[in-house]
Amino acid sequence: MKRFLKLFRLIFIAHFYLIYCYFVWILRYAKHPEKYPLELRYRRARKLVLHVIKTARADLKVNNMADLDTEESRFFVCNHVSALDPLVLICLSKKPIRFIAKKETLKLPFAGKVLKALGAWFLDREDPRQAIRIFQDVNQSLQKKEAHICIFPEGTRNRKPYEDDLLDFHPGSFKIPQRANLAITPLVTFGSFSLMKTNTCHRNYLVQISFLNEIDAATVKEKKTVELAEICRDIAQKEFLKQRQNDVEYYESKAYKHKPIKWWKELNLE
Repeated sequence: MKRFLKLFRLIFIAHFYLIYCYFVWILRYAKHPEKYPLELRYRRARKLVLHVIKTARADLKVNNMADLDTEESRFFVCNHVSALDPLVLICLSKKPIRFIAKKETLKLPFAGKVLKALGAWFLDREDPRQAIRIFQDVNQSLQKKEAHICIFPEGTRNRKPYEDDLLDFHPGSFKIPQRANLAITPLVTFGSFSLMKTNTCHRNYLVQISFLNEIDAATVKEKKTVELAEICRDIAQKEFLKQRQNDVEYYESKAYKHKPIKWWKELNLE
């Protein structure tokens, strides 16, 4: 019965609105994003994403929240545990975030279309020339200060987050901030994979995001990309283990039964 109720909530509450948005503007924006201002596309996408994440009953815990409303664009590197990771990040930032993802993400029926509508870049690892063009486009976006940039340096989802450590960070993910002389802000997230599971039905589902200490532009410039990948992974791994333990304790203590906290109001996200 509980599983049925969860499916009902996700399909008949979130998905009706999603389907409406999908045909009214998502497909249109995804097909020709250049025809519409980024601010408009992002504002509408963020409203939809907030609705979906709230309906999925995320209990969002944010640690050391960074200033995302700054005029300067920030470069984030984040671990990857779910296709919903970019959507959770979109919830947090009123300033647009553009993502660099692998081309396979385009096949995702919801997340892929939303990311394309927001002007995400989709990397084909077998096409080095395409990667160069993307790097040039990202640099232009950074110069305009139109959006924050986020990349997932593991390159793919960690499909066993309760068992495995973080995957290796690809050094190529750090070429962009190094060439653009940007600081790097590592992010660590855990728990978004629980939101769409139908084999559990809780009142809340813990989703954690931690903003770690920024690696300044001078350090990024002087280090090799291999070194930057190792540095970021090492500091992210420590936080990842903390988050995993927090997640285990959250469900063991049955904290998911508590009255839902309206985190979107506490974080002033609406």
